[in-house]
Amino acid sequence: MTSHSTPSLSNITLQGEAVTQLYPGWDMTSRHDVAAGLSVVLFTETQSNREACWWLLSGAYQSSHALTLPAEAQQTLLTALEPLFRPLSDGVLSGSPHADATFFRRDLPIAALRELASVWLDQHAEHTVHIPSGHADNGEALTCPNGDLIPEGRVSTLLQTRLNAGALILTSPFSGAPLRAQISLDLISHTAYRFHDTDDGRVFYLIWPVNETSERPSFYYPRGRLLISDSPLAALLPDWILAWFAQNPDHSAAIAQARPFLAEDFGVGRASTVRFQTQTIQTTSPHAERPDTHRSPAQSRPDFLPVLPLPPVTPHKQTDDNFFQRLKKRLFRPKTL
Repeated sequence: MTSHSTPSLSNITLQGEAVTQLYPGWDMTSRHDVAAGLSVVLFTETQSNREACWWLLSGAYQSSHALTLPAEAQQTLLTALEPLFRPLSDGVLSGSPHADATFFRRDLPIAALRELASVWLDQHAEHTVHIPSGHADNGEALTCPNGDLIPEGRVSTLLQTRLNAGALILTSPFSGAPLRAQISLDLISHTAYRFHDTDDGRVFYLIWPVNETSERPSFYYPRGRLLISDSPLAALLPDWILAWFAQNPDHSAAIAQARPFLAEDFGVGRASTVRFQTQTIQTTSPHAERPDTHRSPAQSRPDFLPVLPLPPVTPHKQTDDNFFQRLKKRLFRPKTL
């Protein structure tokens, strides 16, 4: 192995030995103090721009990922970072922005902050269930791990959402109400869009890879502990979203100022999904079915997409029937023996 020496590695030890070289192609990018004697070193591979972290305690190498830090060091980190992550995970991630979200870490590289977010969610949040999007193709109702119910057909419709040049507008999978994306989160290789259904107070995200916007989005519902995604990076998406909030102190103001869905937004990017319904002739028959008054709120609440009628069917005229009957009798007279 060819060595790559750099003076910036001074005061870093690995297994009791001073670190004087790195693998070829890798360079030390920066070093940052985190908390209680713990620091992180960021390395970058020049050719691929891949990044890697070393976690240090008083200059001694501890781990190459925050998740694999010794238990004592990991607990020290979590205690020190509780003012950062607690208000975010309890607030804006799954609901309304929390008033105590006043501490942010814009000084840390995003790679390190994502690892810290991963540790926080691993230790302080209930396990999120990840399922492929194919499980929603049958259109059946879906029960989230926390017990919340998503009615029939809602998830399959949601996963058909595609990005367009205008505002991102869709139908809520929970209430069926029209929603406009509040904010977009730049996750570097992905973009996440935050939605808030005020009818039910639920927050969810749709996430697309930056260069693959024609693919199905990933659906992340933090409160329901549900992630629906076909992405090979799906398990990292919750960490990335939490880390984004931890680096962006202006998110509360952006959400408060977000423009809600308005009447003039009707149909933006949804022209191809307008539905049609055949007109039916009302009768006064005493046997006609009565409207079902026992439907659930989700079923009885109208969809915001219009139900446009087809042109009315012209009633069949009785005079035409009489004419053809007379013509048939003349042409096909019954034979007599």
